[in-house]
Amino acid sequence: MRGNAPDPATVDASSGVVKYEVLQLRGDSVRRNVNAPLEGVLLVQVLPDRQLRVQYFPGLDASRVAGFDAAAKLYER
Repeated sequence: MRGNAPDPATVDASSGVVKYEVLQLRGDSVRRNVNAPLEGVLLVQVLPDRQLRVQYFPGLDASRVAGFDAAAKLYER
């Protein structure tokens, strides 16, 4: 993830919709991946009642993803 933030362990319902830019993994060090090619954007939202809304947008950067669409998945945790 670009910038490795926010830490998924700290994301909760008050965080709203969170965007993670997913980078190609190169080698074994996260630091070396700072300028790695972008793979896409992962959108995550913690919802009430132990639900999680998730959607992946391959090939896009965060500025091109406005929000979830009909392809979003809901998971119960």
